[in-house]
Formats: sequence, structure tokens, C-alpha cells
Amino acid sequence: KELKHGGVFQPLAVNHQLLSRASESADFPLRQMERLLGNISFGILEQRNAFQQAMRVVQAKVPNIGPLLAEQLFNKTAPFRTASDNLLQYVCGKRAEVIAER
Repeated sequence: KELKHGGVFQPLAVNHQLLSRASESADFPLRQMERLLGNISFGILEQRNAFQQAMRVVQAKVPNIGPLLAEQLFNKTAPFRTASDNLLQYVCGKRAEVIAER
């Protein structure tokens, strides 16, 4: 329930002029897939925020670890950051495909 949200992460409404061309029952599975991918996107972003907040706490308690954290986790070329960015890009790309299909 903590991943419930609104706005850009909810399925888009189908244009009413296009809806007459396709049945609502045919749209339902795509709408559900779009909702799922929106939830996953939101979850990835929330996880990233929570992780960054936790690392700030660690850095506050162990100040000399800051440069190492920045290098290993937050740098745009760090493996962790690259993997996180790639996953987010993949999920957003799949959601875009579903939106185009709808």
C-alpha cells in the first residue's frame, strides 16, 4: 500500500475518440500492465531516495566515508548507479511501449 500514488504513475486515460475503435475489455490488460510498470517505476525511484537518505545518515556518523560513498555509489559511472539507471530506463521504455499499444 505504500507504493500507491497518483499523477504520472497512473495509467493514462484513453482518448474518447479512439476508445470507440477498441473495446474496453481489450484495453483492460494493457491498462493493468501500464499500472504495474508505473508502480515499478515509482518503487525504483522511492528505493533510490530511501537509499540516498540512508547513506546520508551513514555519512553523518562516519564523515570520512563520504568520498568513498560518492565514488562507489552516487557517481554516474558507478556500477550501482548504472544498474539502477538501466533498470529505470528499461521499465520506463516498456511502459512507453504499452502506452503506444493502447
